[in-house]
Formats: sequence, C-alpha cells, structure tokens
Amino acid sequence: MAEILQGDGSAAQAVFFHPYLAAPAEVHNGTWVRTYVANGWVRFFSGYALEFPPPGSAEDVWHTLFAGSLGLPLLVLVVGSVASVALPVVLYCCHPKVRSSTGGPPTALLAGACVLTISCLLASACVSSWTNNDSLSVFAWQMTHLGANVELAGKLAMALNHSGVAVIEDLERMKTDCPQGIRDYLGESVDAIVSDVSGYIVAVDGMRGTLTQVPQKIDSLKEQAVLASNFLGWCLAVPWVLSFLSCCAIAITVAIVEKSGRRMASRCQGCELPCLSTGCVAPAMCTISFVGAGFLLASILTSGFCEVATETTLSYAQQSFGNGSKTYSMTEYYLAGNGHNPVQTDLLVAESQVSRAIEWVKRYADIIAASCPQWKAEGDSILNLETVQYTINQTETLLAPEHIYPFYHALVNEMVCGSAVAGMTLAAMLQLFVGLVCLPLLICAASCVIETLVEERSLLHGIHGHQFEPLPQDDLEHKPLD
Repeated sequence: MAEILQGDGSAAQAVFFHPYLAAPAEVHNGTWVRTYVANGWVRFFSGYALEFPPPGSAEDVWHTLFAGSLGLPLLVLVVGSVASVALPVVLYCCHPKVRSSTGGPPTALLAGACVLTISCLLASACVSSWTNNDSLSVFAWQMTHLGANVELAGKLAMALNHSGVAVIEDLERMKTDCPQGIRDYLGESVDAIVSDVSGYIVAVDGMRGTLTQVPQKIDSLKEQAVLASNFLGWCLAVPWVLSFLSCCAIAITVAIVEKSGRRMASRCQGCELPCLSTGCVAPAMCTISFVGAGFLLASILTSGFCEVATETTLSYAQQSFGNGSKTYSMTEYYLAGNGHNPVQTDLLVAESQVSRAIEWVKRYADIIAASCPQWKAEGDSILNLETVQYTINQTETLLAPEHIYPFYHALVNEMVCGSAVAGMTLAAMLQLFVGLVCLPLLICAASCVIETLVEERSLLHGIHGHQFEPLPQDDLEHKPLD
C-alpha cells in the first residue's frame, strides 16, 4: 500500500512508494491439473491408431493416418458385406429346414429370435441416445457455458475501464474546482494517483486484449460440435431404423402366412426370399456394417488424439494464437499448469493500483470536501473505486484456474475421450450384432416357420395344392357293394 511521508506537514512532499509488482512466479505442474487416465476402449483402440499429426501437416500425413487406422474397420466392412451377400444365397439354395420337437413350425425359435432382436434394438437405442446426449451435445453446451464465462470476463474488463476513466475525470477536476491552496497542499500526489489509475486502465485493457480471441475460437468449436452432434445423431439413427423396418417386414410376412389362406401363403413363400433377404435385409446389413465400421474408425482416431490430448490441443492453440502470445501463454497455463497467466498479472497490477487510489481518496476525502465544497465527486470516486475493487475480485474468481480447468477436463477427458469413445464403440457393437446376427437369425427362423406353415396348408388342402373332390351321389348309388 502507499506510504505517505510528510515532512513539514505539507502534503506537497508526499512520496508514493509503489510495491514491487512482480509477475506471478512460473508455475510447473499446477495443482489444478488432473491426470488423465484412459479407459479400456481408448487403450484398446489407440493400438490401432498412428501418431496424431501436428497442426499444419500436409495432406499425405493425414491420408497416412486414415489409411493406417482402417485395418479393423475394413475387416468389419468386409465381414458385413460377405454376410449380406451370403444370406440370400443360403436362403435360396439351402432352404434351411428346422422343425419343432412335434414337427410343427419352430415358433419357439422365432420367438427367441424376436426377443433377442428387440432387446438389442432397445439397448442400441439407449446407448445411441446416451452417446449423443452425453458427448457432443453436452460438449456444445459446455462450450457455450465456457464462452459465456470468458465473455463475461471481457465485459467486466470493459466496465473496469469505464470506471477508471470516470475516476480520472473526477480527479482531474480537482485542478480546476479546488482553490490553489488545497492544490498546493496535495501537490504531486494527485498526479501520482491519476498515474496509478491510468496504469490500472492499461492493465485492464491488456487483460481484455488477451481474452479477445478466446470467445471467437470457442464459438467456432461450438459450431463444429453442433454439426458433429447432428451427424452423429443421424449415423446412430439410420442403422436402428433399418433394423426396425426389417423386423417389421419379417413380422408382417409371417403374420400374412399365418392368417391367410393357402393361395396367399404360397405367394408369400415365393416372394419372401427375394423380397426380404435381397431387397430389405441384405441392404440393411450392408449399411449397418458400413456405419459400424465408420464408428470404429472414429473411435480409433479419437483414441489416437486422446493419448496426447493436452499436447495436441496446445500445439493447435499455438498455431491459432501465435507462439509467445499472451493468449497462448494463458492457454498453456490453464491446460498444462505451466508458465504464468498474463491475465492474472494484469489483474494483480490493477488491484494494487486501485488499492492505492482508494487509500489516497479516503485519506484526503474530508480535507477536499471541506476546502473545495464545489467539488462533490470524492464520494462518487470512492464508491467507483470500491466497486472496481469488487469487480476485480469477481474477475479473479471467474478466471481462476480452479474454475476454468474443470471445463477442459469435462469437455476433453470425460466427454470426448470418455463417453464419446465408449458410446460410439458400444453403439457400433450393438448395431453390428443386430445387423449381422439378429437379422439373419430372425429371417432364417421366419423362413422355416413360413415354409412349415405352407406345407401344413398343402397337406390340409391337398398335396401340392391338388384337392380331392367328392364322388357324385349317382355313382355311389349304382356302385355294387362288395
């Protein structure tokens, strides 16, 4: 705080000793930084991923990254394509025949396949909803919340600037509104306080300049997260809808055969294989395999990023903000816990200078009010400076690393590298199981049931559709008895 040395009782000899305003010491491994522990899916998929490229990498580097991550997705896609082609061939050529223990239609097998398929569809819907809601959608919401905090800090800095300008105007009026005697008494101390408040304004402007680029980058990331969330939602919905429609088509066909007559049953027997297996189930299986392979590829690429998430984020921030810029230093301070925070430095300077100004105004407020009653701004100046001090404290709390870092931890470590990877993987596995296991099992069971029902109707109405006609009554009367 300011220390005023008075010699012969005149304030003209007041000398202000500014405290040493050193920048905060360099921080290494800040206590607010949490150690990232990769989950099992990230550790598994990272083995299939190549090193994540640094910013500014050439296109061939990105092509190499994608090509090196295609092993497992291509295997899934090939298996799905082969299965989608093999299913119609098996149904056409082999005509699987399964009967119940009594020789009737295998309704128990069909019911079991239905229960399994419905259970997997419900589980897939739950996982898909959880993945979309707890990953990219929440990511966008968290980015909005973080951007609002940074924007609020910028608005507070602007308010601090306006308050400082108002205080300087009040102090400058003392040179004209107060008599010469009080001006001589105060001496150069007024200029010193004006200099302090001016320095505070410069510090606040520096803080605002450091924060200027951050909201724009946050808005850009939020827009990309919204687009990715919408795309993820469609990718999660398409396989589920195709599987559900395939199940409905199979159920309708079985219901028609069960409730219809012999002719309709025979027609359904003839159209069930080409329509359902070739025209409905096989394309659904192929599409599900493609989407599932895409999810696995996304999980592999995301896991590769998550292995070096903080380093990669800082390298891209360095390219975006510029190496050595205050904004990049602030980003490194928050995310890695290293270096110093220019915003905190500016706030400390501003806080110290405002404290000195408040002490000076409080010390001389009574003298000024008694000597120059026409200058009535001393009360407003004190109020403005105390409001400024409170606002600075609020800004320090808002920009504290313990407040900012949890946003990064929740966004990157928990959502992108946690729920997103696990959710996409579980959704892909459930969809692949429905597409490559449940649907083939369901259509094969339905085919066996349909074929058994058609055979039962053929036996009931005549073999191969030939019905025995009753003999005329006349023939029965003239026929001799044995």
